[in-house]
Amino acid sequence: LIHRPPSFSRLIKFMSQSPITPTIDTNSADKNRRKRAPSKKVLDVKNESDGEDLEPSSKLQKTTSIVPRDTIVPKEFSSSESQFRIMSWNVNGFTALTKKLPVFVDLVEKYKPDVLCLQETKLQSNAVNDFIDVLPDYKSYWHCSTVKKGYSGTAVFIRKDIEINAPNGFLSSNSIKSEVNDKAVVGKAKKQSKLSSMWAKKETNDVEKPQDPNESSSSTSNLKKREGIKVEKISYDFEDEGPNPFTGEGRTITVEFDKFFFVCCYVPNSGEGLVRLDYRVNEWDPHVRSYLQALSARKPIIFGGDMNVGHLDADIHNPTAKHISKQAGLTPRERESFSQLLATPSNGHSFVDAFRFFHPDAKGQFTYWSQRTFARKDNRGLRLDYFICSGDLFPHSSGGEGGPQVVDSFIVHEDTLGCSDHCPIMLTMRI
Repeated sequence: LIHRPPSFSRLIKFMSQSPITPTIDTNSADKNRRKRAPSKKVLDVKNESDGEDLEPSSKLQKTTSIVPRDTIVPKEFSSSESQFRIMSWNVNGFTALTKKLPVFVDLVEKYKPDVLCLQETKLQSNAVNDFIDVLPDYKSYWHCSTVKKGYSGTAVFIRKDIEINAPNGFLSSNSIKSEVNDKAVVGKAKKQSKLSSMWAKKETNDVEKPQDPNESSSSTSNLKKREGIKVEKISYDFEDEGPNPFTGEGRTITVEFDKFFFVCCYVPNSGEGLVRLDYRVNEWDPHVRSYLQALSARKPIIFGGDMNVGHLDADIHNPTAKHISKQAGLTPRERESFSQLLATPSNGHSFVDAFRFFHPDAKGQFTYWSQRTFARKDNRGLRLDYFICSGDLFPHSSGGEGGPQVVDSFIVHEDTLGCSDHCPIMLTMRI
């Protein structure tokens, strides 16, 4: 007889009596899961920096059906009409965007915005010199976070054929140069020339000449200034109001044109666990409403950027999901606070969501998709980016006759795939 170990005999007997049901050591599995490092492919940059991933992994949708998107065709205008275009885009890190500079440059060349405002640039002031001439036809103005590196930040680019009569002292390319020592500027200049070579379009017979990093090679520097529009002042962090508690995160840049104000803004997110919800709703939002109302008493306003809120159900791909009311940017308090902004009196009118004014019933028109859940391919998104304008800037307003008017607003969906978790939005005006 062949001797079998007792354990093996018991196993044979057990198998002959009933099918085997596999068991899982949950404690061991949990330990292994804790030891396993998260995959870099599914990390959300927003979640790492601001805690702003608005589609947490625990709330993944069971279905992968594509959310349909209504088609919107931008309005066409004759060449004789004087247009003024503003583009806004949360780039989710400007340094990362430079890896896809051709896409960025082609975007600007295609839509030709007169003003381009960016949010979440995540740059420090000592790095801005690298990107002063990233768009040679524009002057750039940057506002960086000082409370945390790689966080927040805004920038505004203004075409050089627009007259700028802003006083000294704001954070422009010239003042940036004065903030660092000469040795640092020289080092940055070399790096800038390498960056510029990535997007500059040169003829094969052109001879490259030494160039100051703050001087543009663009022909627009010699163009005649455009008539009917000029910049009178640029300011940061509501500084016109004097000392205030909303400094340090680089969230707002206000450009005062001769006929209207433009405020570029990156609204604070309530964060993971809604840790900043009270700050956002009880402090930030009321201050912004008061600030915009005060400006609107002087001139009409365009308030644009990443507002970090899905206002209407149509701005949310799954508005009936149970977790929505507890998700940053979608809580009832935030959505109600945004409604209060729109209802704020502005020179006899309320403020207007420009996109919804022209496309009130549009569905599937989103500006943000979670990178963590790969949501963009199925259009499972949110509309978080807006142009909020004074009511007297719209055609229905008698107060807008003879002055600037907003004539169109749309979302740029296809031109920036893979560049950010947001896509750009556009506003078109007649000046």
